Amino acid sequence: MVEMCFSEDEGFSWPTDWQPIQDSYEYILGGGDGLKSITVKFRDALGNEGTSTGRDDIFLDANAPTGT
Repeated sequence: MVEMCFSEDEGFSWPTDWQPIQDSYEYILGGGDGLKSITVKFRDALGNEGTSTGRDDIFLDANAPTGT
């Protein structure tokens, strides 16, 4: 596998372009605070997509803590 792309809707759409596989990737989460599910899929140099995907859940809380 040489490329990867990401989805926030469990793979129903793939809005990111294919990217070279790398150890880390900056992805901007959409839709405000809350639970986010990010799915990744891969393809090889011939353009064949892998049959499995990876997924991770992230809880986004962009509000700064308050209190003393």
